Amino acid sequence: MNLIKLNGYTPPSPSTFEVNFADVNGEKTQVEDGTTFIEQVRADVPEIKVGWTNLTQEEVEAITSECAQAIVNVDFYYGTMLSAKCTCSERSLKLKAIDNNNVTYWNLSFTLEG
Repeated sequence: MNLIKLNGYTPPSPSTFEVNFADVNGEKTQVEDGTTFIEQVRADVPEIKVGWTNLTQEEVEAITSECAQAIVNVDFYYGTMLSAKCTCSERSLKLKAIDNNNVTYWNLSFTLEG
């Protein structure tokens, strides 16, 4: 099952995958009778945390080139496939191993915010 696509590119299956939805709120105002009004700017904004282990150099380059763009068109699984325009943040790339043939393996993670 494909859990995520980045600009139409389907990366290898991630090792970690977490989707959260939150509301983006604006100004909060309290009136004299104690009632609070919250201006909702956007509802159900996705935050997708995704990570991979043991990626090859080629896989890392393919994934990171998709996330290098200002806006990433993301298709992601949340009970069904959903779509969102996101930015990529909290990027982390860690060298995991180098084998006897000098092939490198990497751990990669980042957060996509709608």
